Order: sequence, then structure tokens, then C-alpha cells
Amino acid sequence: DATELAIPIYNNNKIVLISPTSTKTKIVNGNGNGYFFRTVPNNQAEAKALVNYLLKNKDIQPKKVATFYNNDSKFSQSLKADFISYLNKNNPNINSNKTYDLSLKSKITPDQLQKDSQINESDKKFSVLMLAGTINDFKQIYDNLLFDEARKFFYLGGDTMYVPEQLTQKNGDIAKKFRNIAIAVPWHHTQINTESHNFVRTASLLWCQEQGKEDYITWRR
Repeated sequence: DATELAIPIYNNNKIVLISPTSTKTKIVNGNGNGYFFRTVPNNQAEAKALVNYLLKNKDIQPKKVATFYNNDSKFSQSLKADFISYLNKNNPNINSNKTYDLSLKSKITPDQLQKDSQINESDKKFSVLMLAGTINDFKQIYDNLLFDEARKFFYLGGDTMYVPEQLTQKNGDIAKKFRNIAIAVPWHHTQINTESHNFVRTASLLWCQEQGKEDYITWRR
């Protein structure tokens, strides 16, 4: 969201803006004058990866989904829409209509979530929670899961849910609550495979100085 606000300023001043975190699918003025670039896939790629994981994982039953999102965030709106759209396209029989807006003043409660999902019943309303909120929503999402049955859900998360300092806490039960979570995290240059190595080598030749000289990125052409 912050990147979208900054783009007109960069465009007007003809300054290159490269974002390593902006994944919203359609960024206003993002293709403006060719000054905006990003180094991560957009939300469509994240949504596709999460839906494919959901459909192929035989352990996730029933495949009924509810989505947490923040209507005040364009990023969150985008991820929610891309996820539901791709899911409906690939399996229209899956119920994915239930959503929870984290921006509302009337907060979601654990009791409400437990009642809506009927997680303890054989005929569950939903057993999968898609976490499409912003990084600032992490605590609120966790607070909504302060009941023992929360461990019975399967979780899918956008990259904003990748908060290692929270997910790996030794004290507390965040890791236990989210033990069945799959998070779509963008690729990193340390990934070990041929395509990854080729990309790093090509990017280095394009943007960096020769080996042995000053090793910094240059924008000169």
C-alpha cells in the first residue's frame, strides 16, 4: 500500500523505484513511465500456489475455506480476491464465500469463529482459514484463535503472515496453533537449483560491477 502512494512521486521526478515486498496484483500507476519495478511475484502467484497446495493436499478435509482480510488494505483486498477467484476457477464446488473483515470495529471473537465453523462437528462449515491480512493484523488474527479447537484448523497464509519471530517463539503456543500452516513466501537467491543459480548469475552481470571491483548495484546503462 505504501509503494502505491509513493509511485507518483517517483514517476514525476523520474526516479527508479524497486520494491522487494509489493505483491498487490494491480498497482495504480505501477506501469506509469517505466520507473517502477518489483523483485517479487504478485498476489496472483501467491494465490495460485496456495490454492494448488489446498487442492493437492489429501490431509486437508473438508476443503471448505473462510478468509481473514482487511478491507482497509488494498493489498489485502487484492490477495483475498485473487485467492477466491483462482479457487472458484479450479474447483467451483468448494465453499469459499465466508469472509472476516479485520478492519471492522466489531471484532471477531473466538466464540464466533468456533460457532461459525462448527469445527467440532462432523459436518464442518469450514476447516481451512486463509489468512490474507496485513502484517499489522497478525496479532488480531492470533487473538481470534485463543481456543483449543483452533489447532483443528488448517491454515493458508500470504507472505505477510511469515513473521519468524512470532511463529518460532519457544514460549507461548503460536507455533502449536499454526502447526498446520502453509505460507506462500517469495523465492530467495539462496535457493539451490540450476534456474536459481542462472538467475543470480545473469542479474549480477546486468546490475553489478565486475568481480574483484566495487561490488555494488549500479543503475547506469
